[in-house]
Amino acid sequence: MSAPNVARLLFALVCQGPALSVEQAQGNACVWCPRTLLHGDRVALGGGGSWWPQACRPCYAARSQVVSTYIAWNDHLLLCAACAAGRCDTDATLRTAHLAARECIGREAVWCLNCATFARGGAFRPFFWESRRGPELSYVHVECHRTRTRPVSA
Repeated sequence: MSAPNVARLLFALVCQGPALSVEQAQGNACVWCPRTLLHGDRVALGGGGSWWPQACRPCYAARSQVVSTYIAWNDHLLLCAACAAGRCDTDATLRTAHLAARECIGREAVWCLNCATFARGGAFRPFFWESRRGPELSYVHVECHRTRTRPVSA
C-alpha cells in the first residue's frame, strides 16, 4: 500500500478512535502520546474546521509501520496461492514484522474478531473490513476465518 493510502487509513483510524482532547483536536498535542507539538515536529493527519489532529514524528512513523505491515500481510494472504495451500513462508515473515511493529507501540495482544479470545501463535490472520465507523484492522483465528467470514459485531 502506498504512503498516501497508509496516511488516509491512519486518519480514518484516528477519526473512529477515542475522543481527542481539545489540545489534540487542535493539533497542539500528539493524538497518540502526551507530547506537546512544536512547529517543525508535527505531522498533519487531516481534518477541517477546528479539528486538525496531528502527531509527533516518532508516533506517526510507528503507527505507519503498524498499518503498512498489516496491509502487506493482508494483501499477501489474499493474493498468494501458496498461502491458500499452506505452503508459504512469507506469511510468517509478514506476521512477525507486523507483530514487531505492534509491540513498538505497546500493542501486543491480538484478539480474534469472531470468537473474542486471544489469537496466539501463528494461527491467526488479518481481517480487514468496513464497519459503520469505517475501516477496521482486525484479526481472526485461521479456523474462524475458514468457518465464518463475517464479524460477530458489524
